[in-house]
Amino acid sequence: MMKKTLFTLCLMMTTLSWAQTISTDAPSMTPSAEVVQPRVFQYEGRIQFTRYSKSNSLDIPLNLFRIGLTKRLEFRTVNGLYSSGGYLNNLQSFGIRSVELGLKYGILANPERKIKMSVLGHYILPEPGSNKYHTLYGSVNVSHQFNERSSLGYSVGSRYSVNQEIPADVITLSASLVYTNKLNDKLYVFAECYGLHSQSYFAGYYEYPQELSADAGAYYLLKDNIQLDYTFGYGINDRMYFHSIGFDIMIAPKKD
Repeated sequence: MMKKTLFTLCLMMTTLSWAQTISTDAPSMTPSAEVVQPRVFQYEGRIQFTRYSKSNSLDIPLNLFRIGLTKRLEFRTVNGLYSSGGYLNNLQSFGIRSVELGLKYGILANPERKIKMSVLGHYILPEPGSNKYHTLYGSVNVSHQFNERSSLGYSVGSRYSVNQEIPADVITLSASLVYTNKLNDKLYVFAECYGLHSQSYFAGYYEYPQELSADAGAYYLLKDNIQLDYTFGYGINDRMYFHSIGFDIMIAPKKD
């Protein structure tokens, strides 16, 4: 049985190639406006350390899997492991991140267009062992290709969370803007700003402080289908910073 499985995997790999260049949602917070093409599998993974004013967290790693269904539609799932703790008690907790299931649809998906647009929707399951929060997330993502070297991307989105244990709803609005510059055929740099605004409805109305943040980084193409990246981000109106390193790979069907 094991030999048959290994043979099948080897046979599949011989029919795959990398005839196109990878395009990722990572490493910026702004999702790409592009959609993974049919029969293409793409993995985007990262390890991220985040430090807050009184705590820290570590994603080890955070995984995004993308599969192209049609020329305009892709299926996506997100999962990962994390560690978090505080400075005062020095206690660390480990867990599994909530699984996300979603779709991305290309509205303006022609690769020849300088302006591309897509819509993205995710359902975020409660964390394992909990039935506390059920969350829906959606965004509209746009990119403008100014010339061969520079592009601008932006996204607006909303998140709606329902707490099953107490009658409380949380609505979060988000927006982001990222500028990317191509230094050569392999190396790209980017700078980004993004923000969140949340409101809660539980025995009345509560408005959370706005969160404004910025980040910058670079990504490097080892091959047309393999990418490495690094990002540093910080909170503009909050004591927060993070470091992130990523590995991304695309596997596409062999062209006839």
